[in-house]
Amino acid sequence: EFREFRHRLQRRLQLPSLGLVEPPSWEAHTRHHRRLRTTLAVRASRGELRGLRHGAPLLDPLQRQNDMAFVIVPPSQKRIAVEITHYPGESDKGPFPIPDAMPIEGWPATFRRGQTHRDMTLRELQEDFHKIGGDRHALVVDPTNRMLYEFYIARRGKTAWQAAQASVFDLKTNRMRPDGWTSTDAAGLPVFPTVVRYDELRRGIVEHAMRVTIRNTRRAYVFPARHHASRHENETYPRMGERFRLKPDFDIGSFSPEVKAILRGLKRYGMLVADNGIEWAISVSPDPRIPSLHEELSKIRGSDFEVVIAPPVGESRED
Repeated sequence: EFREFRHRLQRRLQLPSLGLVEPPSWEAHTRHHRRLRTTLAVRASRGELRGLRHGAPLLDPLQRQNDMAFVIVPPSQKRIAVEITHYPGESDKGPFPIPDAMPIEGWPATFRRGQTHRDMTLRELQEDFHKIGGDRHALVVDPTNRMLYEFYIARRGKTAWQAAQASVFDLKTNRMRPDGWTSTDAAGLPVFPTVVRYDELRRGIVEHAMRVTIRNTRRAYVFPARHHASRHENETYPRMGERFRLKPDFDIGSFSPEVKAILRGLKRYGMLVADNGIEWAISVSPDPRIPSLHEELSKIRGSDFEVVIAPPVGESRED
């Protein structure tokens, strides 16, 4: 029974519909996207947007830091209430199917491989016993009902869970969040469909656009993003939802099979600016089976990417 559930999950994790646009923006091939020749694009072509960073602070030595953990739940998972502390007006209503073992961002590989908190338990992380803080994303996937539940700054209290924000995505539809609404990411987009997973690396290609964070973004967003989080008007900064694509002629022959899987995805689907944060950081599931990737990814430079925009199926907003 478990094996059948796992195979069903693997099929559905390919997510032919992601609740975003038609065709789904995450799996939309970028061959028909046109290159932008804006100041932002020129900076990218000159390599002035730095290198592609795999979860490492810009000025620190490149290091392994996977972030977005997720948990799979059955349709019978008990639903519980969550107290929304920061964005109740832009959160979806509960109750939510949260299991007792819901992982928090970084669990387990980031902590098991780190220099501190290596012996921390999941319960201690859920309660933030060690005052680590951070974004504390939590992702729950119901593959049978094709529902996605995401939480920002999730924390387990003595009697109930809390979160700064909660977003629910019905993966059976192409419904987006309301215009101007945030999600657990500043762009108002789901996190889970953009995360690099172990099964994708095994298949040899990441078949969707990836999530990338940028330190400085613009006070604007472009489809499929629904929200911005910046005061900067500088047009050299990317908008939320901006798509960067690895150039077609970039040679991936010398990279490991796992990194090749990522680079093939970046050539075909690109990466979308999803949040403010570490410069050029793509999200990888903190799965201990995934080998260290940062040394190879650090060889990717800004000049290896181009800024592209989809055919006119959406809209760009600035305010």
